Amino acid sequence: MNKVFSVVILLLAPSFATAQTIVKATFPWKNVTRRYTVVIPPANIPLSGELIITLHGLRYANSSTPPDNNYYGWDYTCKQKGAGCIVVAAVSTWDPDATTKGSVGYWAWNAGFFNNMVFSKKSPPYTPYPDDIGYLRQLVTTLKSKYSVINPKKVYVVGFSVGAFMASLAAVDLSDIVAAVSINSGSLQSTLSTTTVPNIPNPISVVEYHGTLDTNAVGVDPCSAKWDWNKYLPEKSTVDSTFNFFATQNHCQVRSTVLPLCQVLVGIKVFNNKNASSCSAGGVVKFVWEVGTAHKYLTSHNAADLAFFRAHAKK
Repeated sequence: MNKVFSVVILLLAPSFATAQTIVKATFPWKNVTRRYTVVIPPANIPLSGELIITLHGLRYANSSTPPDNNYYGWDYTCKQKGAGCIVVAAVSTWDPDATTKGSVGYWAWNAGFFNNMVFSKKSPPYTPYPDDIGYLRQLVTTLKSKYSVINPKKVYVVGFSVGAFMASLAAVDLSDIVAAVSINSGSLQSTLSTTTVPNIPNPISVVEYHGTLDTNAVGVDPCSAKWDWNKYLPEKSTVDSTFNFFATQNHCQVRSTVLPLCQVLVGIKVFNNKNASSCSAGGVVKFVWEVGTAHKYLTSHNAADLAFFRAHAKK
């Protein structure tokens, strides 16, 4: 019997060594139960101390179906040899979407610069969404207490679509605890109530991605003068506005080009990638066009993002 048991252990050992650990958890935040999912690399991959928090895009679903597994390929990236990062899929809150007939509701972030964003609001005054910045701050605190391997200088945020708007806000309001962000198919947004854009109190590195074919309602035309997703007021933020904001706030001294990110020359769209360097604390702000891509998260740049994050941990 003992011999059989030993053989079974030997046969299963490789599987255990290469299996990720997935933990779904909750905590209360301002009278709301907030969810998150942790993915820990296999036992045979040394942990790096890096924490990658992913912020999902808009999800139409009922209140019992949270988008708690939107890792955007980071679960795969972080289990590779030499990676070893812990991935956490953060989860927004559910809204009944009162204005769409037959809707099951949706999960969306209160992404500050267009807070009360909101398919479910017919007219002012608006009811504020839950404090998502507070939730993310508490999430980082909770994770650091549970997983002592997490290096507080190596906390990074990745967002897609509405999650990209939220990542932009995190770059401002969580710059004291987040080292760098990856913004995918989104931008910094103005609010419904004010056009005031706050200052970033701490240096933070930023990489932005946007598809040249992204004409989704969230992005409209990437070459348009204004994005107009908001139902009540025109948005006052473009891809150039977002890049320039982060480059200015990080006191970047060198820009790779003075050209706008997108130009229309004789009816032809010309897309220009752009970098801002020599920023505070050695930071960098990058914008990368994803040629031929619509409103989509491309996992192919995750490895490059991990390298970017590692190069820009907090000092």
